[in-house]
Amino acid sequence: MPMLFANRFRLRRPLSDALYGPVGLYEDAHCGNELVAIKQVSLSRAVASLRLNPNMDNPWSEHRVVSHLMTLPPHVNIVHFRDEFLHAQNTWCVVMEFCPGGDLWNLLEHAPKNRLPEVMTQQLFLQCVRGVQFLHAHGIAHRDLSLENVFYCRGVCKIGDFGLSTYRRTTPTQW
Repeated sequence: MPMLFANRFRLRRPLSDALYGPVGLYEDAHCGNELVAIKQVSLSRAVASLRLNPNMDNPWSEHRVVSHLMTLPPHVNIVHFRDEFLHAQNTWCVVMEFCPGGDLWNLLEHAPKNRLPEVMTQQLFLQCVRGVQFLHAHGIAHRDLSLENVFYCRGVCKIGDFGLSTYRRTTPTQW
């Protein structure tokens, strides 16, 4: 683990295993020990997987999108990316806002009878639409919207996981 990583972040607990590596909940010493999620992407594992199936999540495409999003003003319905860096062990690390409510799949799974109230569902849908509008206005196509890729943070939906997304330096009318 490089000094930057070891000196700045302290693991609180694992959150999940993503396609190319773990996602964990960390304290960020540079931000007063604020809780952040860090997705670690093994680039060697990604290369091997993409050789077998080029339609898999592509961390290089995701990097382009995340880098672009980091240059834009934050949007309330998009997960806020705080930092990214290469780890000495050929691992790309993405530091992002932690969404304590998990994803919408988790929210639905824990709802009574696996159903959400209609008014809440309408609000969540509208928030997702606003997030997609923001992405499209900035040349980003997510291409993998699902309950597992929309996170819930204190009553607000946030689109995340940009592994299949694309970024074009054009205006939406040129699509």
